[in-house]
Amino acid sequence: MIGEMIKGVVGDVTKEEAKFRREQGEFGGARNTQSQVTRQQFEDYKRLTQPEEDKLLQQTTDTSIVDTALDRSTTASNVQEGITQRNIERYGSELTPAQRLELSKQQQRTRTLTDISAENFARRDQMQQNLNRLLTLGNLGVMQQNRGNQMLGIASGNEAARQNAYKQDQANARAQRANTIGTVAMLALAI
Repeated sequence: MIGEMIKGVVGDVTKEEAKFRREQGEFGGARNTQSQVTRQQFEDYKRLTQPEEDKLLQQTTDTSIVDTALDRSTTASNVQEGITQRNIERYGSELTPAQRLELSKQQQRTRTLTDISAENFARRDQMQQNLNRLLTLGNLGVMQQNRGNQMLGIASGNEAARQNAYKQDQANARAQRANTIGTVAMLALAI
């Protein structure tokens, strides 16, 4: 009779413990929860962040500013030559052939310098814009990594707390079982 009572108490505890482990995992399902959170974060990343990163990455090789610089420079040079020609006509002055030749050389030098300057400034601006895009990409990665590390730290702390609580509960359950067995044995001896 005492043996059956002890088996009944111990058997019920082990059945409940086995059921809990099946349902929650050994330490309350923290690992399962962490894997679900990680999976969800990855799905969110693929859906929300990755398209933006891909777009920014493609834009880092953009050369549109440099490509349009020469056209803008040519337009500016043509405008300046037109202004010079209108001023000569407006004031009614006639240039000698030597003056015309010198003016033509000066305009050519100005056009060349303007083209070179425009291209150099455009390259600088393009490089700065592309570097800003790369920095934005890097910042996105750092933010995600920090958020992931923070979540892992929290999950790790929670996991450790769950494990400690589980071990403490196991020790308490053993002590309670021993106490119950002792009480049953004392009652049996008293009878």
